[in-house]
Amino acid sequence: MSQNIFKSLLLAGGCAAFLTPAAPAASFTGYGELFAGAGYMSQSFKETYPLVCAGIVFPCSTYGHYGTYYFHDQADLTSIGGSAHGNIALDSGLGLQFDASGQDRAYNSTSYSGLGIGAHVYERDADFLYGGFFSVGDSSGGHLVTAGLEGQAYWDKFTLYTQASYSTAIQGVLEQNNADSWNLHAEARYFYTDNIVFSGGLGASLAHKNWSWDAYSYNTNNAGVLQWDLRAEYLLDELPLGLFAAYQGSNITWHQYWSYSATNKAIYRNNTILVGLRFYFGQNSLLANDRSGASLKDYNPWYGTQPDLITANGDSPGFAVPL
Repeated sequence: MSQNIFKSLLLAGGCAAFLTPAAPAASFTGYGELFAGAGYMSQSFKETYPLVCAGIVFPCSTYGHYGTYYFHDQADLTSIGGSAHGNIALDSGLGLQFDASGQDRAYNSTSYSGLGIGAHVYERDADFLYGGFFSVGDSSGGHLVTAGLEGQAYWDKFTLYTQASYSTAIQGVLEQNNADSWNLHAEARYFYTDNIVFSGGLGASLAHKNWSWDAYSYNTNNAGVLQWDLRAEYLLDELPLGLFAAYQGSNITWHQYWSYSATNKAIYRNNTILVGLRFYFGQNSLLANDRSGASLKDYNPWYGTQPDLITANGDSPGFAVPL
């Protein structure tokens, strides 16, 4: 009888093992990136102070002028940075990507740094990817968080990538100034071969922050941010090493409204050429990485892939102190 019980237990265990679905297989892929670049930033500034305020509480213009004041300047720009991206993909189509990035930008002798970490959760098949992401970062003025939705569509050698997100400050001067932004970005990628890709992106953001000079004067800043980029990358045949060159440009217009009725308009234009390299692991082509690997980014303008708001801080309305 004991033998029959033992055989029954073995049979039940075998059936349970057969009926229990196997855990989906997972693959881990990713890449690390290093880059450096140079360019220039131009800035135009216009401030208008009402004559009615002259001499009553404080001078209308910190430059000693009443009415309207203009200036224009241009500064050299250098950029150096890197990032790491790891992707866990399941056979079921679910996936998780982790990001870590850092970038240092210098305008003449003044340097600003941006750091960020984040995670993407998504569902992907042969035709589409859709998901969401969350990140936290530092933008030379405090810590911010960003959350958003994103999607990709695939057609043979062509990929379309769209992303919408919201960023808000949670610590530091930026948090004190209630800094935030709504962000949109779209990128198109064309794979000339499996290991040669050309891409172009276009992004737009609406940013906001308050700024206070003292207890009597404060302003509200609203900015329109337009960003664009072009990129080409080639993956070496013998090594998992990608070489790339990119052009990044942006136009940022800050409108500042002061409590004493003064208005300012600051326009900043950035143009940068970048060169760099990527080391891939777990993938044998750029196209394979795009369709099954770490193909997602964080495009927020504060500390993301193109952090053109990296110089936003509480020491000046809008961007860096005028050069």
